[in-house]
Amino acid sequence: APNEKAQRISMLLWGSAGCGKTTLASTAPGKKLWINFDPDGTASIANRAKARNDIIVLDLASEKDNIVEKFKVADPLGLTKFLTENPDVETVVIDSVTNFGDKALAHGVEIAKGTSKGRGATLEDPGFSGYGNKNTWMRLMVKHMLEVTGKLNRHVIFIAHEDKPTTNDQGAVLFITIMLGSSLSEQVPLQISEVWAMTDTGKERRIAV
Repeated sequence: APNEKAQRISMLLWGSAGCGKTTLASTAPGKKLWINFDPDGTASIANRAKARNDIIVLDLASEKDNIVEKFKVADPLGLTKFLTENPDVETVVIDSVTNFGDKALAHGVEIAKGTSKGRGATLEDPGFSGYGNKNTWMRLMVKHMLEVTGKLNRHVIFIAHEDKPTTNDQGAVLFITIMLGSSLSEQVPLQISEVWAMTDTGKERRIAV
């Protein structure tokens, strides 16, 4: 039907620092709600946001680590109401899932310390309890953001950083994966329709879909 909305896209966009992930995500359709967890994460889009007035930044980078608890609920940050009242916001960007994970791990360790099993948890050695908390909160964040944006037919882009290369005994790079930690590198993309890997060769920027 002519009045039918285009199918929304859910995307995981990942790559090395400075390869252009944030700049690319800023070209997504319509006005964008930018949920930022990266220190200085919106610096590269500040001029565009000002000139085109198409990016609303919710900067959570300097919030305490327990901000991750806000994403455990089915409607994080009251997003349904905001998106319903702002139909021109067509895309929600989470920048980045990796930094959300850092906050989730730090908070997860603090919570674990208060339990008998996780008493000895530290950031250096989070243990089963610390990692368990982090992984649970990251999965819930992705799940709930997908559900809310899906229900309201908005695009959603999760930005993630590239992990350290996995090498063989000779030091040759075998593969590079998404910096999500544990089994999340396999689990999270399964829930998302598009996974784009970005690289910058120094001469050109490439996207592998």
